Amino acid sequence: MISHMKKILASIAAVLFISLALTGCVGGSKVFSASADGGSSLDNPAPAGTTVRVEGVSYDFDVQFGEVVWNANPEISAENQFNTPPSEGYQFLMVNVSVRNNTDAEVMPTVLIYDVQLIAPDGSLSKKGYNVIPNDLLLAGDLAPGDSVSGNVAFEVPRDITSGTWLITIDGEEFYVTA
Repeated sequence: MISHMKKILASIAAVLFISLALTGCVGGSKVFSASADGGSSLDNPAPAGTTVRVEGVSYDFDVQFGEVVWNANPEISAENQFNTPPSEGYQFLMVNVSVRNNTDAEVMPTVLIYDVQLIAPDGSLSKKGYNVIPNDLLLAGDLAPGDSVSGNVAFEVPRDITSGTWLITIDGEEFYVTA
């Protein structure tokens, strides 16, 4: 029970810290670049597996979306007995995300995760999933210069979704990657 509460408190603290950090970054220019063509629009997303470079005022990351578990309800409910189920008509999905710190300072890689959504084929947007999940990227902590980390991120999506497009939005700029 105490371990569960610590994880919840750590997640809440990370959300608050990242929200404040993003607020402080407004006004800086952000640049997206990718290891493949595309990414400029929903009609022309970069291919799945593309490494996306996100450069900002205080960070410079390489991000790659990996394997997606489209119905992660069993994995997430098994991770912690206190996890809440998805809303009626929804399911959890879980995606493995890899992040590399290209700066010369320690940074929190999770800053990007709060600016990511999945656009389903019907145009609906995902909701963030805030349960305790296996290998949670939100608990990764600071990332040293040049280091990489991989972890899972959960989203709540309409039931039976098995495809979509990742949307990264930072300071009004958008980048799209096929899920």
